[in-house]
Amino acid sequence: MNDVDAQWKRFLTPEILRNNLISASIFITGFEILNNLIIERVKEAYTEFFEDKAQPGIKYKKDVLESNRSILYASLEWLREAQVISPDELKNFENIKNIRNSVVHEFPNILTNGLPSEFLERFKDIFSLIKKIEKWWVINFEIPCNPEFDDKEIVVDEVVPGIIISLSILLDVALGSEQEAKQYLDALNKNSDIQT
Repeated sequence: MNDVDAQWKRFLTPEILRNNLISASIFITGFEILNNLIIERVKEAYTEFFEDKAQPGIKYKKDVLESNRSILYASLEWLREAQVISPDELKNFENIKNIRNSVVHEFPNILTNGLPSEFLERFKDIFSLIKKIEKWWVINFEIPCNPEFDDKEIVVDEVVPGIIISLSILLDVALGSEQEAKQYLDALNKNSDIQT
Protein backbone atom coordinates (compact mmCIF):
# COMPACT_ATOMS: atom_id res chain seq x y z
CA MET A 1 0.00 0.00 0.00
CA ASN A 2 1.47 3.39 -0.98
CA ASP A 3 1.41 6.51 1.23
CA VAL A 4 -1.61 8.04 -0.48
CA ASP A 5 -3.65 4.83 -0.07
CA ALA A 6 -2.58 4.60 3.59
CA GLN A 7 -3.68 8.21 4.20
CA TRP A 8 -7.07 7.54 2.59
CA LYS A 9 -7.47 4.40 4.63
CA ARG A 10 -6.84 6.32 7.88
CA PHE A 11 -9.14 9.13 6.74
CA LEU A 12 -11.93 6.71 5.90
CA THR A 13 -11.63 4.68 9.11
CA PRO A 14 -14.27 6.22 11.43
CA GLU A 15 -12.45 5.43 14.71
CA ILE A 16 -9.19 6.99 13.48
CA LEU A 17 -10.83 10.07 11.98
CA ARG A 18 -13.01 10.65 15.06
CA ASN A 19 -10.07 10.22 17.42
CA ASN A 20 -7.93 12.66 15.41
CA LEU A 21 -10.75 15.23 15.23
CA ILE A 22 -11.64 14.97 18.91
CA SER A 23 -8.01 14.94 20.10
CA ALA A 24 -7.10 17.97 17.98
CA SER A 25 -10.22 19.82 19.18
CA ILE A 26 -9.47 19.07 22.82
CA PHE A 27 -5.87 20.22 22.42
CA ILE A 28 -6.96 23.51 20.84
CA THR A 29 -9.61 23.97 23.54
CA GLY A 30 -7.04 23.29 26.28
CA PHE A 31 -4.63 25.78 24.73
CA GLU A 32 -7.30 28.48 24.48
CA ILE A 33 -8.33 27.91 28.12
CA LEU A 34 -4.67 28.18 29.19
CA ASN A 35 -4.08 31.26 27.04
CA ASN A 36 -7.15 33.00 28.48
CA LEU A 37 -6.31 31.95 32.04
CA ILE A 38 -2.78 33.40 31.81
CA ILE A 39 -4.05 36.79 30.67
CA GLU A 40 -7.18 37.01 32.81
CA ARG A 41 -5.72 35.86 36.14
CA VAL A 42 -2.89 38.40 35.96
CA LYS A 43 -5.35 41.11 34.92
CA GLU A 44 -7.70 40.17 37.77
CA ALA A 45 -4.82 40.44 40.25
CA TYR A 46 -4.72 44.17 39.38
CA THR A 47 -8.46 44.77 39.20
CA GLU A 48 -9.73 47.86 40.94
CA PHE A 49 -13.30 49.02 41.35
CA PHE A 50 -14.24 52.40 39.90
CA GLU A 51 -17.80 53.37 40.79
CA ASP A 52 -19.76 50.38 39.45
CA LYS A 53 -17.03 49.12 37.13
CA ALA A 54 -14.21 46.63 37.76
CA GLN A 55 -11.08 47.00 35.63
CA PRO A 56 -7.31 46.73 35.90
CA GLY A 57 -5.76 49.81 37.43
CA ILE A 58 -2.79 51.94 36.35
CA LYS A 59 -0.41 49.62 38.20
CA TYR A 60 -1.36 46.79 35.76
CA LYS A 61 0.00 48.80 32.84
CA LYS A 62 3.21 49.62 34.69
CA ASP A 63 3.84 46.21 36.31
CA VAL A 64 2.64 43.97 33.50
CA LEU A 65 1.99 45.55 30.12
CA GLU A 66 5.19 47.57 29.92
CA SER A 67 7.32 44.40 29.97
CA ASN A 68 6.18 43.15 26.54
CA ARG A 69 4.01 44.33 23.63
CA SER A 70 2.12 41.03 23.75
CA ILE A 71 -0.38 40.84 26.61
CA LEU A 72 0.12 37.07 26.69
CA TYR A 73 3.90 37.24 26.99
CA ALA A 74 3.76 40.14 29.43
CA SER A 75 1.41 38.05 31.60
CA LEU A 76 3.65 34.98 31.31
CA GLU A 77 6.63 37.06 32.38
CA TRP A 78 4.68 38.40 35.36
CA LEU A 79 3.74 34.84 36.39
CA ARG A 80 7.39 33.79 36.09
CA GLU A 81 8.61 36.77 38.16
CA ALA A 82 5.94 36.03 40.78
CA GLN A 83 7.27 32.45 40.84
CA VAL A 84 3.90 31.05 39.87
CA ILE A 85 5.56 29.29 36.94
CA SER A 86 9.20 28.33 36.41
CA PRO A 87 11.50 29.16 33.46
CA ASP A 88 11.12 25.50 32.39
CA GLU A 89 7.33 25.87 32.39
CA LEU A 90 7.74 28.98 30.27
CA LYS A 91 9.63 26.83 27.75
CA ASN A 92 6.88 24.22 28.00
CA PHE A 93 4.39 26.92 27.04
CA GLU A 94 6.38 27.63 23.87
CA ASN A 95 6.35 23.93 23.00
CA ILE A 96 2.59 23.81 23.62
CA LYS A 97 2.09 26.84 21.39
CA ASN A 98 4.16 25.27 18.61
CA ILE A 99 2.03 22.11 18.68
CA ARG A 100 -1.16 24.19 18.76
CA ASN A 101 0.02 26.14 15.72
CA SER A 102 0.89 22.97 13.80
CA VAL A 103 -2.50 21.43 14.68
CA VAL A 104 -4.38 24.55 13.53
CA HIS A 105 -2.34 25.29 10.41
CA GLU A 106 -1.93 21.68 9.28
CA PHE A 107 -5.37 20.42 10.25
CA PRO A 108 -6.08 18.44 7.03
CA ASN A 109 -2.74 16.68 7.45
CA ILE A 110 -3.58 15.89 11.10
CA LEU A 111 -6.82 14.21 10.02
CA THR A 112 -5.01 11.75 7.77
CA ASN A 113 -1.61 11.37 9.44
CA GLY A 114 -2.53 11.82 13.08
CA LEU A 115 -1.24 14.16 15.71
CA PRO A 116 2.41 15.10 16.27
CA SER A 117 4.36 12.55 18.34
CA GLU A 118 4.73 14.93 21.28
CA PHE A 119 1.02 15.73 21.36
CA LEU A 120 0.27 13.78 24.55
CA GLU A 121 3.29 15.23 26.37
CA ARG A 122 2.25 18.78 25.45
CA PHE A 123 -1.35 18.13 26.48
CA LYS A 124 -0.10 17.03 29.90
CA ASP A 125 1.84 20.31 30.04
CA ILE A 126 -1.34 22.26 29.26
CA PHE A 127 -3.15 20.46 32.06
CA SER A 128 -0.25 21.01 34.46
CA LEU A 129 0.02 24.76 33.73
CA ILE A 130 -3.73 25.31 34.01
CA LYS A 131 -3.76 23.46 37.32
CA LYS A 132 -0.77 25.38 38.68
CA ILE A 133 -2.00 28.85 37.68
CA GLU A 134 -5.58 28.24 38.78
CA LYS A 135 -4.49 26.69 42.09
CA TRP A 136 -2.28 29.73 42.74
CA TRP A 137 -5.25 31.98 41.98
CA VAL A 138 -7.61 30.11 44.31
CA ILE A 139 -5.09 30.05 47.18
CA ASN A 140 -3.88 33.64 46.84
CA PHE A 141 -7.04 35.47 45.77
CA GLU A 142 -10.27 33.50 46.07
CA ILE A 143 -9.75 31.94 49.50
CA PRO A 144 -8.45 35.12 51.21
CA CYS A 145 -11.42 37.10 49.81
CA ASN A 146 -14.02 34.59 50.96
CA PRO A 147 -15.07 34.92 54.61
CA GLU A 148 -16.25 31.28 54.62
CA PHE A 149 -12.58 30.27 54.77
CA ASP A 150 -11.67 32.54 57.69
CA ASP A 151 -9.96 30.58 60.48
CA LYS A 152 -10.00 27.39 58.40
CA GLU A 153 -6.88 25.41 57.64
CA ILE A 154 -6.36 25.07 53.90
CA VAL A 155 -4.55 21.96 52.70
CA VAL A 156 -2.93 23.20 49.48
CA ASP A 157 -2.61 19.71 47.98
CA GLU A 158 -6.36 19.20 48.35
CA VAL A 159 -7.30 22.35 46.41
CA VAL A 160 -8.77 21.26 43.06
CA PRO A 161 -9.82 24.15 40.82
CA GLY A 162 -13.16 23.82 39.06
CA ILE A 163 -11.59 24.12 35.59
CA ILE A 164 -9.50 21.01 36.30
CA ILE A 165 -12.65 19.08 37.18
CA SER A 166 -14.32 20.33 33.98
CA LEU A 167 -11.32 19.36 31.83
CA SER A 168 -11.20 15.92 33.42
CA ILE A 169 -14.88 15.39 32.65
CA LEU A 170 -14.32 16.63 29.10
CA LEU A 171 -11.54 14.09 28.59
CA ASP A 172 -13.60 11.25 30.07
CA VAL A 173 -16.64 12.06 27.95
CA ALA A 174 -14.77 12.76 24.70
CA LEU A 175 -11.99 10.17 24.86
CA GLY A 176 -12.99 7.69 27.55
CA SER A 177 -14.91 4.50 27.23
CA GLU A 178 -18.65 4.59 26.66
CA GLN A 179 -19.12 3.59 30.31
CA GLU A 180 -16.90 6.45 31.59
CA ALA A 181 -18.69 8.94 29.37
CA LYS A 182 -22.16 7.74 30.35
CA GLN A 183 -21.56 7.94 34.12
CA TYR A 184 -21.74 11.77 34.10
CA LEU A 185 -24.97 11.89 32.15
CA ASP A 186 -26.47 9.19 34.39
CA ALA A 187 -25.47 11.16 37.50
CA LEU A 188 -26.99 14.35 36.06
CA ASN A 189 -30.20 12.59 35.13
CA LYS A 190 -30.42 10.97 38.57
CA ASN A 191 -29.84 14.34 40.27
CA SER A 192 -32.50 15.97 38.03
CA ASP A 193 -35.00 13.25 38.96
CA ILE A 194 -34.38 13.85 42.67
CA GLN A 195 -34.94 17.60 42.34
CA THR A 196 -38.20 17.36 40.39
